[in-house]
Order: sequence, then structure tokens, then C-alpha cells
Amino acid sequence: MYLKNPLSRRFTQIAAVVLSGLLWYISNGLHGDYWYLLWIAPLPILLVSFESSAKEVFSLSLIAYLIGRLSWFSYLVNVVDDRLHSRMAIKRGVENGFSMFRTARLGRLTISDPWC
Repeated sequence: MYLKNPLSRRFTQIAAVVLSGLLWYISNGLHGDYWYLLWIAPLPILLVSFESSAKEVFSLSLIAYLIGRLSWFSYLVNVVDDRLHSRMAIKRGVENGFSMFRTARLGRLTISDPWC
């Protein structure tokens, strides 16, 4: 799946971020009905990582994870201090980005559970 056209490559990266972010958004809900989507949420970013640089993989996974964390935003703003929530979300997103970066660098297709 090597894409030579930079426009189609960028479109593929954006589509992977949106899909991965939506999967994380749905799976991280307070209801817990779609917990199994958490296991396939990193796959679009991991598939794009074979064609992207490490910096791109890190930023793509960070953005996708932060999109997914928006599912808790309204709850945590009303219950928890919003600065604490934003720091926690960014910290977890950076951790997720580093795990995706490590996976892309090693050329392995592994799934990191963001809750461990």
C-alpha cells in the first residue's frame, strides 16, 4: 500500500486519524457497551505507520487519542477540575503516541492497551 502521491498519502493519514479517533470515542464512553472497539482503534494508525515517519505517527496517534478522549469531556468538566482532565488526557495521548512510535519503528503490528 505504498502511496506515491502526497495528496492521497495525506488523505489516508487524515482518514486513519478520524477513524481511529471515532473508534476510541465510542469505546471510551461511560456506558461501556462497545468496549471491544478499544482493541481495534489503533489499527488504522498502525497501518498508516508503515508509510509514515516517526514524527507523523506520533502526531497522528496523539490527535486520534485526544479525539477519543472527548467522549468524557462533558462528564469530567462537571465533576472533575478541567485542568486536571486536560493534563491527564494529554499525558495519556503522549504515552499512546510513544507506543505507536515504538511499534512503527520496530515494524511490528502490536496493540497497546491505553488503560494499562
